[in-house]
Amino acid sequence: MSGFDPELTGKGLGVRLAALRVALERYDGFAFRPGGDEPVARDDPVGDAALAFVLRALRAASDPDGWRVLARLAGDAATTAELAGELSCPRIVAWERVNELVQVGLANRELDGDLAQLTEAGRGIVELVELMAQAAVTR
Repeated sequence: MSGFDPELTGKGLGVRLAALRVALERYDGFAFRPGGDEPVARDDPVGDAALAFVLRALRAASDPDGWRVLARLAGDAATTAELAGELSCPRIVAWERVNELVQVGLANRELDGDLAQLTEAGRGIVELVELMAQAAVTR
């Protein structure tokens, strides 16, 4: 039996979604024009946002370069220079690939040492894909 836990993976994505909600609330509270009308916060349905966020994470993971980064990070943390070598691309392109994965909660980055690594959600997605691929082979 695998260690894949869809609830843990979902909760990992939920952590990122919650951080985005907090950032959006701060943004909504920012007064762009002193003396102007107060910004109105939009109350988005949480379930709809969660579904859209999970689908976005799956889309990022299924991108060929995104998957290569995830698969590489499943082994160990890596610098963007190392990932650039893995992807055969300039470092700035590898940096942006990591950013895409960070935005959806599948990876995070330590600025000290330029290290990228998987989050728990990222590990869960990698394990899910590997389990499905293994099942497809052993049908």
